[in-house]
Amino acid sequence: MDANSEINHNLDVSDDSQMTYQELEAYIDECILELEEMQSIYTQKTNQLNISDRFIFQNKQIITELDAQLQNTKTTQDVLETELELIDVQIKQIEESLGPLEKQYENIVCVNTTRSDTYTMLEIVNMELRQNSECIEQIIRVLNQDSMKLKNEKPDDKVGDVLNKLLGWLEWIDSQTNLLSKLLDDIETLIRALKTT
Repeated sequence: MDANSEINHNLDVSDDSQMTYQELEAYIDECILELEEMQSIYTQKTNQLNISDRFIFQNKQIITELDAQLQNTKTTQDVLETELELIDVQIKQIEESLGPLEKQYENIVCVNTTRSDTYTMLEIVNMELRQNSECIEQIIRVLNQDSMKLKNEKPDDKVGDVLNKLLGWLEWIDSQTNLLSKLLDDIETLIRALKTT
């Protein structure tokens, strides 16, 4: 029943007599109280909606920041996977080069010491490459774990740690690459020395 019908109803139930001023004033007071109660409820609902809007907006910002951090982590992971592929290619190239080298060594006499040194060097390089490959795989696993953790945490909590780890890993990859380059240069020097004997 709306306000107008309620007023009409109250006006009709006066036993066909006119409503007195006191009755009308009491009815108006009752209507005012009802309106004030409705206004209070409306204000509460409005406040709740405002709180919900702020909460949704704050979550939208957090989700946007998390998405940006996840994209950065994915980019770094792609770089590391590329490095791993390059190292795998180097391992295959070295393993393929061992066959022809072994045939050349069979035709060389009196170079046992040099041959032994070369084999040792090749074994060291092969071992280093495999260790580097395993380390980069471990780095990628850690990055994946960090990415999963970032989904449940605020970005500011872990961004610094992840960036520090990435910097350390990239420095380690650079140092290992330099070491492998030096070892390969040493192998080429030994091979040239063997060819001249």
